[in-house]
Amino acid sequence: METNLIEGQGYKFTLKTTNDRHFGAPEMVNRGPRGDIMSEFGYMFSQAINSVNQKQVHSDNLIIEAGVNPEQIDIAEVMNSIAEAEMSLSFTKAVVDRAVRAYQEVTSMR
Repeated sequence: METNLIEGQGYKFTLKTTNDRHFGAPEMVNRGPRGDIMSEFGYMFSQAINSVNQKQVHSDNLIIEAGVNPEQIDIAEVMNSIAEAEMSLSFTKAVVDRAVRAYQEVTSMR
């Protein structure tokens, strides 16, 4: 088992990853355009929203294609695509609702 060390200036700890799939492994970190924490979070959030949107678009395209060429499209693929798009959208809604509630709680703490 290989251990990767991630060190940076200004940090008071060293992050050790024991698996390449752990968040923060050097090859998995996608930095935002400016490279700071806020732009990185914004970039990550934007990428996640784009991913959900792409699933919706792909699902819609499969539905249209199934209507135009029903013998060339597998209905199971269409149904799986619809289910995946709906689940990702409902998960995104839940995350956004939770973030809004957390923001409201923080602003009401005064």
